[in-house]
Amino acid sequence: MALGVRSYAARVLGVVRARSLRCIVSGQVVCCAGGSNCADVVREAGVCGSDTSECRTGLADVLVVTGTVTGKTGSSLQESYDEMREPRWVVAVGDCACTGGPFREYRGVVPGTREVLPVDESILGCPPSVERVQQAFESLRASARADHSSRPDGATP
Repeated sequence: MALGVRSYAARVLGVVRARSLRCIVSGQVVCCAGGSNCADVVREAGVCGSDTSECRTGLADVLVVTGTVTGKTGSSLQESYDEMREPRWVVAVGDCACTGGPFREYRGVVPGTREVLPVDESILGCPPSVERVQQAFESLRASARADHSSRPDGATP
């Protein structure tokens, strides 16, 4: 009986966590395209369960990467990712984060976040629309619920 209650409680917590993902937004302040800002699009979409400026790395569920990734920022992103608790997800937002954007030919620029971290969702656009960000996060939530419910004991992978 106790195992059943524990399993049920773990599943409930997994569903709650999937619905209120805590995000850390990492990236440039302003992207290249006329002062557009992918981080603002993420905040405007309202997809994170808490204020992204208040979330600490150890408490985050999602690392949102916006802007161009370089060798130096790539190592910082890896450190942040390593500090996050399991399960954890990575979302690359904007052309620069997904492919390197117009800077991909420059020395030191990584051709996309996938070269540094395992990316769960890529959202192309410069900047992407709010609707595309919301769709990607809904897909991420569905995946988080499915990952959690597929475990027989309800434990996180």
